[in-house]
Amino acid sequence: AGTSISDVDEEAVRLYRVLREKARPDAVELTYEVPRLLKSLGCLDRENPERLNLAGVLMFGTKEIQRQLIPAVRVDYLRVPGNEWVQDPERSFISTEMRGSLISVLYRAMDAVRSDLPSGFLLTENDIQAKSIGLPDRALREAIVNALMHRSYRVNRPTQIIRYDNRIEITNAGYSLKPEDELGQDGSEVRNPILADIFHELNLAEEKGSGIRRMRKMMEAAHLAAPTFESDRDANKFTIRLLLHHFLG
Repeated sequence: AGTSISDVDEEAVRLYRVLREKARPDAVELTYEVPRLLKSLGCLDRENPERLNLAGVLMFGTKEIQRQLIPAVRVDYLRVPGNEWVQDPERSFISTEMRGSLISVLYRAMDAVRSDLPSGFLLTENDIQAKSIGLPDRALREAIVNALMHRSYRVNRPTQIIRYDNRIEITNAGYSLKPEDELGQDGSEVRNPILADIFHELNLAEEKGSGIRRMRKMMEAAHLAAPTFESDRDANKFTIRLLLHHFLG
């Protein structure tokens, strides 16, 4: 309640159109004006199409309307020194809060993490050009998209991306709807179907629950430890850990 089309971020719509055209240049929704576009994506209130629904606020709402209506629904990027959570209040850590369209938040979060990652190169025998090694971009993107797409938006708790010295932890509200031992298998239990559909159409998320399996393969190909996943029903949260140890001899 209290929203309208005027609360749509024009830059978020522009970014959607750019990514959608890249994914499918002949998509008919690219010709739609903003109200019809949002309606086709399921981002308007069905009973009152003059206002946004929650998916509309999340995907296309301005930072101002998000701050007013869902102030705790944001992404916090934390840079923590060492390998453990800060117990000493005197020890400082860097914290960055991110609001806005989930698509733009995804790219902002990726840029923030990338800037803190070590970069390296490998020149193997008989090669004349060095290869870049490190955390694969696609694996990082898949992990962040997973947190944004599958989190529970009924819970007023920020999604956290924590950069420790040896790993990245991404924690979102909402336990996995699939049992942990089935993660990576075909099929997906979707908590937020409208968000999932938009991310899939923009080629920002894998189809049919294959994202975790692909993440594992990319980490293995980069000679990094396999990602770990923890679903906690009691705390109602889900955590992905990406270790940065490189195992290439």
